[in-house]
Amino acid sequence: MEEDVDSFSMQSSWYKHLPVVPYTICYAMPRYGKEIDARWGTINENSQARLRWDFIFDENDLLARRRNNNAALVDVALKFPILVNSFLSGAQNTALTVQRFGYQNVFPWVALHYPEEYNTFRPPVNASSSTSFYKQSTASMLDQVAKLECRRQKEHIVNQLRMIRRELQNLGYTTEIAKLINETD
Repeated sequence: MEEDVDSFSMQSSWYKHLPVVPYTICYAMPRYGKEIDARWGTINENSQARLRWDFIFDENDLLARRRNNNAALVDVALKFPILVNSFLSGAQNTALTVQRFGYQNVFPWVALHYPEEYNTFRPPVNASSSTSFYKQSTASMLDQVAKLECRRQKEHIVNQLRMIRRELQNLGYTTEIAKLINETD
């Protein structure tokens, strides 16, 4: 499970695709098979076939799967939405994230969600004295926030996957059923 979450977090340049604010909702669906590289849509033939998790951002795609797969799977996935943002990949390209969304949008979010880190950051008294130290301390603070937020999101995803798995097990869903569903797609 953690392996799928790590793979998901690193498969895309999330800072390009997801906003910082608000969080984006995605859903997790179990499937049986080999690892798929989301960037290229190719199957990693060296990976082991096992129960894996697909992450779906388009609710219409999820509802289409409801018609094609076991409806109970989609119903359970809809009960446990996953919230992600552009820091899902960690501190990679934090500066680009901030440039894309602007300090005026990112800093209030940081102040709300990571007040301790935000409060260690002190803007210069005189705006014209924006030194390289100021820029470096800003970057350092945002990198720390990105790492913390990435860890928080991964923990959130794993918790949601555990809840989905538990509910599916209560419904009698097993790896054998996942294999059968995968074969009928």
